[in-house]
Amino acid sequence: MSATACVVQRDTEPTGEKEGDISLMTRESGNLVGITWYLATLNGNKVSKGQGGKPLSLLFNDEKNKASGFAGCNQFFSIFSIEQEKLTLGALAMTRKHCTKYSLLERQFTKALNETRYFDIKENQLHLSDQQQNVIAIFIQG
Repeated sequence: MSATACVVQRDTEPTGEKEGDISLMTRESGNLVGITWYLATLNGNKVSKGQGGKPLSLLFNDEKNKASGFAGCNQFFSIFSIEQEKLTLGALAMTRKHCTKYSLLERQFTKALNETRYFDIKENQLHLSDQQQNVIAIFIQG
């Protein structure tokens, strides 16, 4: 099975500039970067695993301001920026495997990532929120 790249466009792009040492940019008692986060709920609903029983995931790498993960069928990557509690992800680039069974889950997950504007870490959980500060995704620490 071959994979090609696809870019999901969004209205705003992060600057890619660090606002300081991102490894110290935390909310509450947790650290955002260097941890694999596994998706637990999406828009208030418990999430099943993706293709091959693999959980949907998100990882922030502070060295290059890169985010990456597994969306249910395809791998994705993006750039990100943090300013206090605001989190912005750039356009998502993805592999293009065809997985009919997981396409809806993948679309919902990538939509939530594109709508993310805020983050909060509480009790080893990463909460992503939209512009109105409604929680749209909750991840557990891996």
